[in-house]
Formats: sequence, C-alpha cells, structure tokens
Amino acid sequence: MFINSRSILIKCGIATFLTLILSGMSYYAFYVLPRGELGQAEQWGVLQAVEYTYRQREMPQNPLLVTNAFGSQYSALGLPTGEKAWPFSWILLNASDSDDYGPIKMLPKDKPFNIRCDYIDGFPRNITIQRDVLAYLKSNCKR
Repeated sequence: MFINSRSILIKCGIATFLTLILSGMSYYAFYVLPRGELGQAEQWGVLQAVEYTYRQREMPQNPLLVTNAFGSQYSALGLPTGEKAWPFSWILLNASDSDDYGPIKMLPKDKPFNIRCDYIDGFPRNITIQRDVLAYLKSNCKR
C-alpha cells in the first residue's frame, strides 16, 4: 500500500509540474509575445520602411499621409520637421495600443514637427486614427 501511495504522489507531482510548464508557456505565447518586441515588429518595421523611403524628400510644408503602407494595414502620417536631414517625423495612426510601448509609435520621436490643427480637424473620415494618437496630434498642433 505504501508503494502504491508513493507512485500516486509521484504521478501527481509530475502532472502538476507539466501543468505549470504548459501554463507558463501559454502565458508567454498569449501575453508576453504579442505585447513585446516580437509582437510589435511589423508596426515598427512599417514605420522604419516609410521613414527610410521618404527621408530624401525636399523639406515639405504639408503632412504626408501613406495609407496601407507597404501592403500592411497601417497608415502613417509624415509630420514636417523643417529639417533637411529628417524632413518628416512619422507616426503610425492606427497602431495597436495593447503593448508595453504605449500607443504612440513615432520615428524619429525626438524631432519637433509642424502640423496645423485645421489639417487634423479635416482629416478624412475613412482613415482610422487611434484615440491616443489623435489626442497627441491635437495637443501638438498649431492654430
């Protein structure tokens, strides 16, 4: 009887261990990966590709909208900086906000930009803008 109880305890311990391992793996796959670097790779990749493509533009006066950038679901808005080396500061309009990096995906982020409030107010209704991104743009626009 003692041996039988011991083998049951061992089997229960192994089952508990495997359950913990599988639970940890599931947590990592469904929570950590989508919110971390790998989960955001497409968004940042699109943003980098757009920034690189339009880097050599003349100094623009108006923002530049790129919808479905590089075949993705993302729209990027180029905000004029007034600098020759970095003519635009790019922001993803419909980036996911369910990650650890926050809702504002912008490149380069440290450049001041120029955007008029009437441009934002007259933005096409068929373009999805994430709520926090819209608030950020409105808080930095000029009347």
